[in-house]
Amino acid sequence: MKKNYFFGLFASLMLLLAVPANAQISSITEMFGTYKFTATMNVTDFGQDYAHLFTNECEVKITKSASGWYTGQIEGIAGSESFQDINSFDADAQTITIFNPNQNGLWDGLDMTWVEGTYPYPWADTTIVAYNDIDYVYDYSTKVVTMPDFAIVKSNHKEESATLVATFENVKLTLIEAEVIEVPNIAGEWDFEPAPGYVRNDSTFTSHFVVSLAGTDNSNKAYDATITFDGFDSFTLPATFDGNMLTIPFDSTYLDADQKIFFGVESSGSEKTGAFTFQYQSSTSMMLWDRIYVRQEVVGDTATTYPILQMLKYGYLSRPNPDAFSWDGTYKVTFANPEQDIMVMNTTVELPTEFEFTIKESGGNYYVEEFMGNNVYYLTWGGYAVSANEDGTSVAIGRGYGSDRLLSYIPDLASYLIITDVNGTADDLTLSLNEDGLLSMSDIYIAMKDSLQKVTYLAGYSKMIVEKVVEEPYDWSGTYTLTAETVDIYNGETYPKTFDVVVDYWEDLAAYYVSSFLDNSITVLNNYGCGIALSVADDAKSAALGGGGLLLTIDPGISYLKMGDMNATTSDINLVLNEDETISMDNFSLIVGPYSGSEGNQTVAYYQNVTLKKKADDETSIEQPVEETNIAVEGIYDLSGRRIDEITAPGIYIVNGKKVLVK
Repeated sequence: MKKNYFFGLFASLMLLLAVPANAQISSITEMFGTYKFTATMNVTDFGQDYAHLFTNECEVKITKSASGWYTGQIEGIAGSESFQDINSFDADAQTITIFNPNQNGLWDGLDMTWVEGTYPYPWADTTIVAYNDIDYVYDYSTKVVTMPDFAIVKSNHKEESATLVATFENVKLTLIEAEVIEVPNIAGEWDFEPAPGYVRNDSTFTSHFVVSLAGTDNSNKAYDATITFDGFDSFTLPATFDGNMLTIPFDSTYLDADQKIFFGVESSGSEKTGAFTFQYQSSTSMMLWDRIYVRQEVVGDTATTYPILQMLKYGYLSRPNPDAFSWDGTYKVTFANPEQDIMVMNTTVELPTEFEFTIKESGGNYYVEEFMGNNVYYLTWGGYAVSANEDGTSVAIGRGYGSDRLLSYIPDLASYLIITDVNGTADDLTLSLNEDGLLSMSDIYIAMKDSLQKVTYLAGYSKMIVEKVVEEPYDWSGTYTLTAETVDIYNGETYPKTFDVVVDYWEDLAAYYVSSFLDNSITVLNNYGCGIALSVADDAKSAALGGGGLLLTIDPGISYLKMGDMNATTSDINLVLNEDETISMDNFSLIVGPYSGSEGNQTVAYYQNVTLKKKADDETSIEQPVEETNIAVEGIYDLSGRRIDEITAPGIYIVNGKKVLVK
């Protein structure tokens, strides 16, 4: 049954009666809404077999980009089940530009191209004009978007040729209903951090700044933006927000007027004018949209130049939401009744009856990077985009970079596994936190899509029980047995291949220290009686032992046994926690030398292929604290182990074998 568009069009036309003919829009969000697609369509004889895939009359939506990487997207052109990414909006020309109209696939193996039906992707044949950088023109007075005439073709990529399927002329999108945009209140302090690797590597200039937004009316659309770069005075600029883009215009804004340090952006035609722009992602994140340049004006004898001090290419404004659920982590999916809740439709590919997926956070945004044991990060150019709702209790799981939610590639079948929703589309899935603390996810299908775009459904999953896997961080404290496969000795002494290592956690310092090594207590000699510092990574799965630590006093104040890395230097020695909870340790050296410095150092042993295994609490072989050997306990010593006659200055000393703090 066809929809009646009369009343929607009538309402739109009535609204236009009071609008000046030369009125324009300043933001693409003003175009968001539902449109009627119309065109004069001519289907070729060849195209009759594909005619069910397209139409000359349908609904089309212009709305916010689902991935967050684009200005917006157009859904449903000529009956397509996919969308086109909008790369830019030109307020002066009132045009939207589509760099790659076929990027996400539109009609199951068919392509959009010039109305003449030429092949859209030439690379060898320079006589063919590639189908890209297409402009759609918006007319505010009629609320109509005019598209260039186009054709649908079946491409032969090997021969760089195309067979005409249908042509579309007089193509228009006429507004039916504008999208109601709820503009959230973004007042507050937002912290900017660039994404790793997206700043100038050769620059020491700051890349961190804070934007404090204060509303100037009740619309949530107008703000004063106070911007503070580290080390510079703050400045305040007026800003606008349309629910999609935060825009902060500037004109000759200086960070330091005396040094003539100022701003610019990539898209501006002038060094000193432009706008900071950030695309709204969620209540806690906005993505930098246009590159920011920090320049300095240098007046020379013959010319004025503007060298770039810093370039911020990519990053996020973020602010914490204390009530939001932390979505990053590993999730386990099980089924109460797998025989009923898993519907197997095809056994060509064996699929699991329970599985895990992981969500990782990056710059305030989340991405599914693994699903059903498949690494989808590289397959989808960054994983499935995960968009958190405003309340922080649910998310939408989108696609990666493409029209399908790709899961894996099967070379033998020349097919991709894809995840669809229950309607067989790549629309967003939902993951929600329930009031009882459990999670639920929308039903999914796993399907196989071959090179001819044929889709074969393999299985359906429903009533999924989703639990976040909470892993207790590894506790590095304890007694370990260190074993080296090989020990090369260079001074004729005896050094054991196997010995105990003790790691202590100091509560007051909130840090780990190795307190015993080579079965000797090493606390007195290192870090004010703590031992050798063990720096544990945030994920607790790796650590670094400070190189150069002292292991034994050979001749007080003169000669000590020290730990070095594989090159006999004081670089850190890395330890990695394995899945079986053994620990792999870098090769390391034993060195004899002075208390500090490397002059006179001599390598006396080299340990290779080293592993550590933690002992159970009742397994330790150390029945009492191990005293250091070869050190005179009676008397007064400084922390380097040198004996002194009397204490003449404040500090920490060893008096008759005990630490004493002298103030």
